[in-house]
Amino acid sequence: MQRLTMNLGDPSEARIYYLPHVLAERLGFFAAEGLQIEPVQSASGGETVTGGQIPSVLDGCADLTIGGPMVTMKLAEEGRPLVSFAAAVRSNPWVVLARRPMPGFVLADLDGQRVFDIARIGTAGFIFDAVMAEQGIAARREDPGAAATAGDFLASDMEFAIHHLHAAAPLMAEGRLHAVCSLAGATGGVPWSAYIARPGAIDAQPEAFAAFTRAIRQALAWLAAAGPEAVAATVAPAFPDLAPEVIARIVAFYRAAGLWPGDHRIPAADMLRFGRLLQASGWIRDLPDPAALTRDLLAEAADA
Repeated sequence: MQRLTMNLGDPSEARIYYLPHVLAERLGFFAAEGLQIEPVQSASGGETVTGGQIPSVLDGCADLTIGGPMVTMKLAEEGRPLVSFAAAVRSNPWVVLARRPMPGFVLADLDGQRVFDIARIGTAGFIFDAVMAEQGIAARREDPGAAATAGDFLASDMEFAIHHLHAAAPLMAEGRLHAVCSLAGATGGVPWSAYIARPGAIDAQPEAFAAFTRAIRQALAWLAAAGPEAVAATVAPAFPDLAPEVIARIVAFYRAAGLWPGDHRIPAADMLRFGRLLQASGWIRDLPDPAALTRDLLAEAADA
């Protein structure tokens, strides 16, 4: 049995859109590949680059993690290479939330509005700002200045917020919050989250990493074909804070938004689109080189 240690980040990283490895574990795809995944967690999220799960991969305490390729772009500029070797989330999982149902809502309705940034997570905030600027929408993202909740938004005087569905779901189930728009469409195809490792770690265990990638490819295919209720029933034990019917609604919403990739590959065009948005936000100086930041281990194995 081959083994890989995977850092899952701090507990706040357990989000519904991080489904591929959860499905690969629960459906037995890792085991069928002769692979055992040893999960570990970070004590806290910390800063995007210096905290959370990334340092454990950089220092070799973990073989891989799931995270944002925005970090690999930043680290590449600092001469600390990491590569994304399998896709996990192919677009923006954040949504626009409102206090009331707004069936005719379009993003242009945010023009002139203050928008409460509940999660205060770098990627989501940077990309929201860049997409609004790209579309000529004068929305002002408001940073609460400290850790906030959906309840804090409801206690504010703002009409709109941005957040991910996992954290917003309880208040949505009570009818106190409403997801009025996915940000995936406006953002376009970007490698929002991927499985990340050091090149040296991959080269030291190429068979184990290829096995991991095959299992993720199977999980993504299963996710594309299964009904939301079947997905919810499979992953529910991993998300005990949400009822299966709530998970099913989130899965249906995200699937309609085209959130998950069709397979394990990370298109170069997606990496460049992400890079342009992050460059516009000031996060990186130069556009990324997809060939330096991504690897398709299954293609490499076929060519070997």
